[in-house]
Amino acid sequence: MIVIILFLFLPDTLVVYPFLVGANYSTDNTIGRSMFPVIKPGDTILIKLLAGDKINHIRVGDIICFKEEGSSNLISHRVTDIQIYPWLMFKTKGDANRISDGWIKIGRVKGKIVCIIPSGFFISSGRLIGLMILSVSLAIVMLRKSQPSVLTTILL
Repeated sequence: MIVIILFLFLPDTLVVYPFLVGANYSTDNTIGRSMFPVIKPGDTILIKLLAGDKINHIRVGDIICFKEEGSSNLISHRVTDIQIYPWLMFKTKGDANRISDGWIKIGRVKGKIVCIIPSGFFISSGRLIGLMILSVSLAIVMLRKSQPSVLTTILL
């Protein structure tokens, strides 16, 4: 039951308390549909922060997070091409988009997505009610075994 509860609240916990994933990582919630079906709106992404020589670890096919030009908004798109000379830049495109974003300078790159946590899975698939019933049932069984008198008082 604890595992189920952790799974349900893990995405929100990571966004509220990003230090739980370590100094070299960050989390964010997604809102757009440009990477659908790989990343859906509401999913939580775990971003490995890349700076300096670590930026060289990005390859074609990786999904990177970068700042939108003239904004603090983050965009998560797939790398389709890499330019090394005269300076390092990445061409990106959302999987659901028809047009490329063009070249992204390394100064705008925050990091590479290493994990996608599908936060909307239980709600969108209708499994949340079943999961809640299962969780409450397990809690009642556990309470009955540990303290039968308390459970009787609560239910009566």
